[in-house]
Amino acid sequence: MLLAFVLIVCFVLPFSFLRKTFSRRDWAVVVAFTFLLSFFLAFISIWSVWALGVTNWDFHRGEFDGFFPWSKLSYPLHLSTYHELYAQIALRGMPVTGSVSFGIFLLNVKVIEVNGMFSYPRVSGRVPLFYYLDFPVFNVGQTFFIFLLILFTFFNIIGALLGTALAYTLAKKRAVHASPIILL
Repeated sequence: MLLAFVLIVCFVLPFSFLRKTFSRRDWAVVVAFTFLLSFFLAFISIWSVWALGVTNWDFHRGEFDGFFPWSKLSYPLHLSTYHELYAQIALRGMPVTGSVSFGIFLLNVKVIEVNGMFSYPRVSGRVPLFYYLDFPVFNVGQTFFIFLLILFTFFNIIGALLGTALAYTLAKKRAVHASPIILL
């Protein structure tokens, strides 16, 4: 959110200084850039913590906050995961299971925690993890990932819109103070 705010201010401010007034095309460019930047920042910040393509060799046991600075691109909103394997006797054909917890933090305070289970088949080699979550609507890993992507993108769009408003008002104030006043 903060990075989206700063990047949009740095994009819109010079863009608005070059133009006296914003046309529809200019606003379309700003809106498209805002949505793309917000989506990109949200995707990278979630993907660095929890990737859907994670396999039995790739997932991090215990608490994992992601790879810094990629996991904090949507700060003050960020994600944390916790994977714990169940102690099991190795039986042939039985999947490996464990518990998983996803924490969504706002200003380093956990606001949402989603618990569930993960499993993968007991075969040699890389196999993907399957998530079964205790979330009311999105109980499968892929749909929960999409929910997180929408949530993080929404927060980044809010920051980007605030940055657009700030840059636009700064450009307008500059234009008002820079215009010469002719007194007769």
